[in-house]
Amino acid sequence: MRTWLVLLLLVPSLLGCPTEGPLIAASPAELDFGGVPVYTTATEVLEVTNDGDAPATVVFQIVGDGPFSVALAGAIELQPNDTRVILVEARPQLAGTTTGVLRLLWSDEALSVPMSVTGTSGEEDEDQDGWSPPDDCDDDDPTINPDAEELCDGVDNDCNDLIDDDVDADEDGSYACEDCDDNDPDNSPDGEEVCDLADNNCDGDVDEGFDSDEDGVSTCDDPADCDDGSPGVYPGAEEVCNGLDDDCDGDSDEDFLGPADDVDGDGEPGCTDCDDDDADVFHGATEVCDGVDNDCNGDIDENGTDLDGDGYTSCDDCDDGNGAINPGAAEVCDNGIDEDCSGLPDDGCSFDVDGDGFDDTVDCDANNEDVYPGAPELCDAVDDNDCDTVTDSKETDDDGDGQSDCDGTSEEQRED
Repeated sequence: MRTWLVLLLLVPSLLGCPTEGPLIAASPAELDFGGVPVYTTATEVLEVTNDGDAPATVVFQIVGDGPFSVALAGAIELQPNDTRVILVEARPQLAGTTTGVLRLLWSDEALSVPMSVTGTSGEEDEDQDGWSPPDDCDDDDPTINPDAEELCDGVDNDCNDLIDDDVDADEDGSYACEDCDDNDPDNSPDGEEVCDLADNNCDGDVDEGFDSDEDGVSTCDDPADCDDGSPGVYPGAEEVCNGLDDDCDGDSDEDFLGPADDVDGDGEPGCTDCDDDDADVFHGATEVCDGVDNDCNGDIDENGTDLDGDGYTSCDDCDDGNGAINPGAAEVCDNGIDEDCSGLPDDGCSFDVDGDGFDDTVDCDANNEDVYPGAPELCDAVDDNDCDTVTDSKETDDDGDGQSDCDGTSEEQRED
């Protein structure tokens, strides 16, 4: 049990002698804070009285580096017979007893008040944050206690039974401390940015990511960029002759469709028309089998059919109903069919119908075995036996009788 003592300074007036000046007393004469958990602040009351007949300015001084302090901004003024209450604090940093001295100074006088405190630790404050259960809701974490600042971290930092103040008005899973718009469930740090003039993902930017070509106009704008992959195409751009709707007004090359720009009058200016002299040739025209790039796509006759699946379209295949007949097929001889679409049946084939040893392509009479290149010329007035383009070319007079060997008579007659 603490003994409260009143320190009385013996002055001559107590002995029946008159006194002059201030007379300061303190109660209790000693401050014992008892057992205090480490990192916990305990407070004791000290009454300071002026029993003299003159005012005094009292200054307080803590002697030593102990865990004691005076909850006072500065000196105090005490009039005669005046009493002031002073709060003295102790906050032990270590377990065990610590002592100190509080000195009261006025004029040339001083008064010492001994102090002591016993720091305690253990189950009372495991994390030594100055708070013990049940007030400390997590006695293993010194950053969590009733004096801690509530953070937006999903933890009840200040032990008020509310996590991040437990506010999620729009119920989007993000607390108000981190949600940039806690009244709209479409806007949160986990939100996906869309074109709606709002910061959906709470990154501080609005409708970002919708100007891929970085031409300054996004697909969110009104009017929107009609081609966000082309930096030269956007509302308000200059229309140029390139087959594109550069200014996003719905028309392409509309400034280049006068007679001077469209010679063939097919609706496409010559700057993009691959043949501005042919009205049937322009971008978007129907491709036909005519050996011309009708639709200006760089390919010729690409729209032909391939009904027989032989890899050749009807534009090149002379028989698109027969897979064995196409420009790449091998010619089959002696069948009268133009398999390779060359225009000639059996072209490139070799035949010897009369069996004279010469192909019909060089034999000038493929049906007469006596007629072939180099055959003996006969005086028959009928055949060019040696295929030299001259009939009865054996016009000689070997016997010198004035008549040629072929005088119109037969060989047998001449021999007779």
